[in-house]
Amino acid sequence: MASGDPGPLGAGVLKLGILPGDDIGQKVVPGYGRVVRAAAGQVGPAVMLQELPIGPRGCEAHGHSIPEAATEVLGKLGAHWADPV
Repeated sequence: MASGDPGPLGAGVLKLGILPGDDIGQKVVPGYGRVVRAAAGQVGPAVMLQELPIGPRGCEAHGHSIPEAATEVLGKLGAHWADPV
């Protein structure tokens, strides 16, 4: 982690990546985020969800199914959910 970077739990916020991918992942992965936000609302910590394009959306946006931009962001987050494989 870079100097001064508070990390995945910086400032009391859990930073999570959401990778819906394609097919069924478009329907089920966003539900994970709703569950986590509801649970965090009851017991904390605050949650920040960041959706990252993979699969066809990654190819359309960045020319690769797992874009380097997404993997860079994932390296800075506390965890992630991905499309079922």
